[in-house]
Amino acid sequence: AEKAKLGEREVKLLQRQMKAREDEAGAAYKNAETAFLVGEYDKAIEDFNASLNVDNRNANGWAGLGMAYEKQGNRTKASGSYQRALVTDPNNPVARSGASRIKV
Repeated sequence: AEKAKLGEREVKLLQRQMKAREDEAGAAYKNAETAFLVGEYDKAIEDFNASLNVDNRNANGWAGLGMAYEKQGNRTKASGSYQRALVTDPNNPVARSGASRIKV
């Protein structure tokens, strides 16, 4: 019985840790969007990367990173980011549009 209780506590702790990481990724993504919208592309790149370090399967994060790199004129990194978004979500409209604009 004690082992089962310990297991339940561990599961709850893991769930709290996962929720905290999701919250962290979401906050970084929102910060990146805001930075992008006000033209702070270095900050947007930093925050998109922070978000992707927590959840690298976020196609919108990769697409946003691609847009920020594109705004900076870094076509190679923009293209790579768009392609990474498309691997995660082949129908992501931002990534599809960006990838079609940039042929590296």
